[in-house]
Amino acid sequence: GRAGVASDGTRFLTVTERKTNSDPASTLGRVIGVFSDQTGAVTSTINVTEELESFGQVALAFNGSNFLAVFRGDTLRSQRITPAGVTLDGPQGLPLALDVSAHGDMASNGSDFLFVYTRFDNINNRHLLYGARIGANGQITAPGEFPLAIGPGLNKGTPAVAFDGSNYLVTWLDTDGACCGQGSIYGTRVSPDGTVLDPGGILIADGADWLFAVA
Repeated sequence: GRAGVASDGTRFLTVTERKTNSDPASTLGRVIGVFSDQTGAVTSTINVTEELESFGQVALAFNGSNFLAVFRGDTLRSQRITPAGVTLDGPQGLPLALDVSAHGDMASNGSDFLFVYTRFDNINNRHLLYGARIGANGQITAPGEFPLAIGPGLNKGTPAVAFDGSNYLVTWLDTDGACCGQGSIYGTRVSPDGTVLDPGGILIADGADWLFAVA
């Protein structure tokens, strides 16, 4: 699955999943964290969770005090991690009541976090884009889940998010395929309180591929 990486300004933390069973059919794994120094050298490895169902991908951000990892397995979960590598939310993390299909990303405004993700629309056979604010306690906070791009038409995929000191910028790919492929990258600004400032979206690039990032 996709790993998450963030820095506390002193060293880096990479969070990913590691299978715990050699059986190819097994879905069991553990979320682990790997700390690296400014040269890139690994300094320590920690267990972020105990053994759980496999997770697929991890979103990770730092808010000035702690790292927050959000991962998807049997349910969506969050886990706070101190810069010293101590996990704060138990061996399984905290469950998050969000219906996430795939492609999550996360950023912080220095206090809270914005998690962005896609949800599959079974009626119209396409992915839609949502966001949720997560507090410094690792739990969903007001206004809870809110739509970012759910209008008619194209499939919304591979969201990315960054914070510039005032607002978040969320970007995503609009395609006419069921999952991925070439399309147009759109963006919207989101205020720290969860207000979508560009509800119609801003065209950023045409003819783009489905793999991209924002910083």
